[in-house]
This record gives sequence, structure tokens and C-alpha cells, in this order.
Amino acid sequence: MGIALARGGKRVLLIDCDLRKPQLHEKFRIAKNSVTSFYGFETKSERRKCIIEVFSGLYVLPFINDIDKNHTFFQTSGFSNAVHDFESEYDIIIFDSAPVYDVTDSLSLVGLSDAVIMVIKQDEALISEHIKSAEKLSAVGGRFLGSIFNDVKYVMQKSRYIDKYSYHRFTNNGKTGQLPG
Repeated sequence: MGIALARGGKRVLLIDCDLRKPQLHEKFRIAKNSVTSFYGFETKSERRKCIIEVFSGLYVLPFINDIDKNHTFFQTSGFSNAVHDFESEYDIIIFDSAPVYDVTDSLSLVGLSDAVIMVIKQDEALISEHIKSAEKLSAVGGRFLGSIFNDVKYVMQKSRYIDKYSYHRFTNNGKTGQLPG
């Protein structure tokens, strides 16, 4: 999504907010020794040194160093101030965070977000977990825009994917409904 937005002429900052399993440095082949996490950097110019341009218009702020791995990091004034500083330099900021059904870190980011899009990887969690995740996001004031289905493997008729995720509506405990939002 970040690459598509950058190709459309936007300046996009992608922040790795998965503190337990940060992976953006791997996805974009950023060497661990070539970047420092901005944790602890107080000034705008110091933080800017931690951002890597990986594609024309797409910038990544990876978290590589071990930092406090709990949800309170995103509630600190340091993180909030950094995000507000970045807002003046980038058209769009994307938080790549941990799944809401696994940890609460992502819920702490809602207050800094204009909207939430859930990325659902096929066969990683039950539909009921995704529905609960959407409900949690809504409960903390998240503006839920929708979902992106990722790593789709089963697309044939009568596949596990079709049985699991109906094209029409989600089914939960025999009741038909849609994700809240």
C-alpha cells in the first residue's frame, strides 16, 4: 500500500510499530547495522537520521533495537511528538503494527491515527478473532475503514478460503453479519 501511494506522488512514511517482531527492515532489505531506532532521540534532526528512503517517495522508520516491548511506548510524549513532527514532512503516515487479537500495542496507536485498515492474512486467525479485533478498535475510537486480505492461497470454488471467508458476508456462530465499522 505504501509503494502504491508513493507511486501516486505521495510522500509516505511507514513506521514499524510491531515491537515484538519488527520485520520492515527485512522486507525492505535494510541492514540492521545501517540504522538506529529513533527511540531516545529527542530532536527532529536526530529522528530524521533514522528514516530510510526505500523507494521514491516511500520512507521507512524501522524499529530494530531492543526497546521496552509493551504498549506504553506508543503512549509516551516522545512517540507522539515524533509523529506530529513527521506529519509536517509526509503526506501519509502508516503504522505497521502487531495484530490486535494478539497484543494491545496497536490499540495505543488509534489515538494518533485518522483511520484503521486491518490486514488479514489468510489462515492466520479465525474470523471471530478478526471481528473481535474490529470491535476493540471501534471501542477505543478507531475509524475502521475496512480490511485487506493478504497472502490469499485458496481461490478455487469449494476451497478452504471460500468456506472460511464468504464473498458475500462473514458468518459467525450461524449468524450472518459484517465486520463492525
